[in-house]
Amino acid sequence: MALVAGEDRMIVHETQRYMAERMNAKTTLHAVDHAPSVTAASAIVDITRDVMRSVTSN
Repeated sequence: MALVAGEDRMIVHETQRYMAERMNAKTTLHAVDHAPSVTAASAIVDITRDVMRSVTSN
């Protein structure tokens, strides 16, 4: 799973998507900035929970 930060001013979201595609990662777009772990911690927690569910359900 890869978070695409839609409001990132350091790495444009097209580049983020490209990097995620190279990793074969499922992407999720959020309107967050370059440091979502600081400014949007709840989004990170939600994504982490989704990843944990997908891993434990297999």
